Amino acid sequence: MDILVRFWHNDQVATRYLTLVFTGHAKADDILSAFYQCVEKLKLSKILQISMDGPNVNWKFFENLQADLKKEYSHEALSIGSCGLHILHNSFKYGESSTG
Repeated sequence: MDILVRFWHNDQVATRYLTLVFTGHAKADDILSAFYQCVEKLKLSKILQISMDGPNVNWKFFENLQADLKKEYSHEALSIGSCGLHILHNSFKYGESSTG
């Protein structure tokens, strides 16, 4: 699982690669636990959206995370679909190929 963080910095949106965690064929609870370990230094109350690919286990992870956020911070992350990570990947891919 790749963890990227997108945030507002110096009047623009910045994206930083935080870490990679190998989870293998993990269950949603295992993924959630690994996620919490990766982001322990970040303020979870500031989470706005989670990007992921589409396997059902990821949607269960998202559902569990939503429940935790609602219980702990009285808010949930935006649910805009699962392809935000692919959008970022393809942006880099096509940006690189267009610059030669």
